[in-house]
Amino acid sequence: DGNLEEIEEEIRLKRRKRRRHVDKDVRREDADKAKKRRGRPPAEKLSPNPPKLTKQMNAIVDTVINYRDA
Repeated sequence: DGNLEEIEEEIRLKRRKRRRHVDKDVRREDADKAKKRRGRPPAEKLSPNPPKLTKQMNAIVDTVINYRDA
């Protein structure tokens, strides 16, 4: 049967031991790893214009850019 000071000292020593066993290098490695992504994955968004229209627009832009006076 020990006094209160001895019991408190034992508790302090136990706490210290727990903290010392964790390596600093291990903490850094955990931080470097990418966090696991949570939630629904982002859906692939289609372009607002239909593909046929996009091709026509690109053709017109190419024509305007490459235009040469005759």
